Amino acid sequence: MISIILISTPFLFYLYRLAPKADTWDLGFMILDNGGFSTVKVFVHALMTKLMFLIFTTIWFFTSKHWWRFSILIPFGLFFFQTTGVINQNIKYTEDFNFWSVVPMLLPILIGMILVSIKLNKESRLLDIREQISIEMEEIKQKRRAS
Repeated sequence: MISIILISTPFLFYLYRLAPKADTWDLGFMILDNGGFSTVKVFVHALMTKLMFLIFTTIWFFTSKHWWRFSILIPFGLFFFQTTGVINQNIKYTEDFNFWSVVPMLLPILIGMILVSIKLNKESRLLDIREQISIEMEEIKQKRRAS
């Protein structure tokens, strides 16, 4: 699954090339506007750039087994903050917008990521233990057959 996501990221990033140099883009199921940028193409490019970093830091956090992986949450928070800035491009809102405004939205996401990471870590350890048990059982069976 992670491989598919990683393989698809260049295609997602270059999605902006399909966007028109207009104020709106009718996708059939929704209409996308320029979000305060000069054209929809510029908006999609800015959004995809930020989303790519969110995807990469999320995958990095979940796949890292090192003790320092929680420090990856710092750039994740920064990219989340920047992504919300791209999505909410109203001038008045941007002037009043700072990092502390994002914390209430970011905290549940970070807590969820930590909880999922802990669960995945436990599952990974269980799989390793099961593999070790099956290897030891095979060795015991081979010893009994040999004797």
